[in-house]
Amino acid sequence: MANNVSSENLIIFEQPLNEHLRICLRLEQLILQLQGYLNDKSTNGSQMALITLLRLIDVMDRPDLKSKLMQMLSQYATTLGQLERFPQVDTNRLQSILKHLDQLISQLHHMPGRIGESLRSNDFFNQLRPQLANPGGIFFHHVPAFALWLQQPYELQAKELAQWSEALQPLPEIATLVLELARNSTATQTITAQNGFYHQTLDSTLPCQLIRVGIPVELGIYAEISAGIHRLSIRFVKANYLAGEKSKQISGVITFLLTCCRF
Repeated sequence: MANNVSSENLIIFEQPLNEHLRICLRLEQLILQLQGYLNDKSTNGSQMALITLLRLIDVMDRPDLKSKLMQMLSQYATTLGQLERFPQVDTNRLQSILKHLDQLISQLHHMPGRIGESLRSNDFFNQLRPQLANPGGIFFHHVPAFALWLQQPYELQAKELAQWSEALQPLPEIATLVLELARNSTATQTITAQNGFYHQTLDSTLPCQLIRVGIPVELGIYAEISAGIHRLSIRFVKANYLAGEKSKQISGVITFLLTCCRF
């Protein structure tokens, strides 16, 4: 018997199918982690916030990022602008999105150098970044400046972290807007899969940009998504954390929510 699916208590598994959505998903996850650590208001929170900032620098560390983002936002503005002639479109909402896109494009255009340039040129950060690749991460005997920074009053740590976080702008806004547009671009379907497996042939003339799979959390099942231009396949696997054995594809029927976002 298949399970019931509702929008409540779902875990959403996502698979991006283009580079800019991959970047936006990485940014979203790291920015959410950063916000959580900043709200921790402890030395441990400050330490993890700083490490997350270093990871964000790694995601941003490509010379063409700014131009790629500007190109992507311009394409979105052009595509959305063509919707104005359709009477069923919410004109006020559309104009608000187009205005937001124009503001973000302008911010990027007038930004000197690369995004987060002040973080890349920060000597303290440049001492820390190579240490992230070490087994176990950053140790105080490798970077004594890090040990000293963690002994500062929390208020000073928070002030410096807030200032460093400002250098990320407008990346958080861009990631939020792009993912919101993608996630809301297509209606969600309720699908039933047999033997823990689902396969679908995709329309290559309307390519999916992001696959989203929703499963009730209480089932303890995760989705392994494999997708390309022509095909989508999903394996549903029962989590088996404590036993240490390899998790196995379920053998029964499962009902889930599927969204093939095309924007």
